[in-house]
Amino acid sequence: DGSGATKLRVTMADIAKMAGVSKTLISRVINDDKTLSIPPQTRDKIWDAIQSLGYIPDSTARSLAKKSMGDGSAKTIAIGYVTYTSYEKIGHPFFSSILQGIEEEVHAQGCKLGMTFTVEELNKRRELRERIKLERMDGIIYLGAIDKPFYDALKSFATYGVCLDDSLDPSMDYVGTNYELSGRMAMEHLIATGYRNIGFIGGGEDRRFAAYNACLKAHSLPAQEAWVLNGGFTMERAYEATKSNLARYAPPEAIFAANDEMAIGSMRALIEHGFRIPRDVAVIGHDDIAMSSFASVSLSTIRIHKEEIGR
Repeated sequence: DGSGATKLRVTMADIAKMAGVSKTLISRVINDDKTLSIPPQTRDKIWDAIQSLGYIPDSTARSLAKKSMGDGSAKTIAIGYVTYTSYEKIGHPFFSSILQGIEEEVHAQGCKLGMTFTVEELNKRRELRERIKLERMDGIIYLGAIDKPFYDALKSFATYGVCLDDSLDPSMDYVGTNYELSGRMAMEHLIATGYRNIGFIGGGEDRRFAAYNACLKAHSLPAQEAWVLNGGFTMERAYEATKSNLARYAPPEAIFAANDEMAIGSMRALIEHGFRIPRDVAVIGHDDIAMSSFASVSLSTIRIHKEEIGR
């Protein structure tokens, strides 16, 4: 403004004064402390004050200072990840193994595991979206099915991104599985064993389904349209879909399930209907999750090295 005045850095005390709360509470909100129950209206008031005053957290300020000074000192690299649902983030038998690999490698490389969040959380929690803008990360790892519009909004929050599916953004680096190849491996195993009538349980038009169809065509095998089921990539939906289909159709000789969860769900329905596995119906899964070895009947599956993908 030409006055020569120096603009002072906004502090947590300034935020606390504007929001009418304590500095301790400000700190807890910024650091997403879940040990304290804070009313949503209070959180919104705090983030309104942060946005209004243009507050930069100390960790971000230190990073900016190092860049501006050019002192060559090492900067801690902050890496976060986003998943579609909390189930993938915490309890999913496939994604949890990938997350274990991510966390181990982040710490082994001396980096910082930054924010971890889900699409659900970002949709519901305004303060989390504001915090991500403030605590800009060096990299984000995108796990699972992320909607393209949501990804477009997220990618500005980090300098670098990597995903598990190259269809999300062809220009982004990705580390994942060649599902066409692994799908062919499953199908070729069944065909080599002598099965000709093979069903499929999946979750839509993915590459494992393309491999299933390609193998049927390559070996001149009949399509099993009645036994192409949508199991939603969950044990429960595969169980219900198989159970419903068994009420109308005899089962095929074999079933290729696009993941182990669906394979286990389908096997349960088959067993409940009196079919013996694999004598009456063979089932092969995909992923080699830990629970597959504890299924009531031993499950053949395609092993995916999940921790290595995370690393």
